[in-house]
Amino acid sequence: MATSAPGQAETPMAAVKLESVLDPTELSTPQSMAEVLAKKEELADRLEKANEEAIASAIAEEEQLTREIQAENNDLETDNESDFSAGIGNGGCGVNIDWSDMLADYDGTVVNI
Repeated sequence: MATSAPGQAETPMAAVKLESVLDPTELSTPQSMAEVLAKKEELADRLEKANEEAIASAIAEEEQLTREIQAENNDLETDNESDFSAGIGNGGCGVNIDWSDMLADYDGTVVNI
């Protein structure tokens, strides 16, 4: 894609190429109907090819962005899991829990029942 000034729409490179190969003098010279139809078909083929290239480029760009977003999400999930594990290991929410004491208290209540 060709970039333009900020705030303006981007123009596909294929469209820029297509515009650069068109010769305005060809359109102003008198031609036979067969030549005009042949030129029209050629331009239609060029336009179709340019559109296909632009679509393929957009799809490739979208796939790349999707991969980047997925990689970022995986990094965030890993970070969150690490934070959660560290929080649980440290008692979470600033509460210090001695798991051995808690287990002993539980065992004592179960035995007494």
